[in-house]
Amino acid sequence: MAQCARGNHQLETKYGIVGILIAVICCPCGLIALCIDRKKVCTRCGVVVKS
Repeated sequence: MAQCARGNHQLETKYGIVGILIAVICCPCGLIALCIDRKKVCTRCGVVVKS
């Protein structure tokens, strides 16, 4: 937690279900939707980091 307080988050990218479905149905153009429907979450503290 001390590293998270300093801003050194351990980030994990999570993709939304809608982005995944559109990416599969409208491949390869759907990959744009997949990139839009994602968020980066710290695995230690759970904070969502804007990219």
